[in-house]
Amino acid sequence: LFQRFVEASAEGMGWTDLDGFVRYINPALCLMLEEERPKHTYGKPIGDYYSEKVRERLREEIFPAILKKGVWTGDLTLRSAKGKTTPTANSLFILRDAQGRPSDLPTS
Repeated sequence: LFQRFVEASAEGMGWTDLDGFVRYINPALCLMLEEERPKHTYGKPIGDYYSEKVRERLREEIFPAILKKGVWTGDLTLRSAKGKTTPTANSLFILRDAQGRPSDLPTS
């Protein structure tokens, strides 16, 4: 049911592993990224969809804030596979296991 909700949403949603590689995007995010299919993004570095300036901000400011506070919210600009830029409002966070450790796998 939750997957159907995410897939039907007009809001772009995605998930990367702890190394920054795309594991999932919903159809709305696929459209924003101008990819043919969501699965075409799987395994790509999330940095491919941001400018160097944004990648630097992610490394130096945003990822450390997420590790410290658990979540970061703010605006970023995505760069599509075809070079189109789209301003986005974001809520970025880390999934954690039952012991509170960062995890690549969804918690149950």
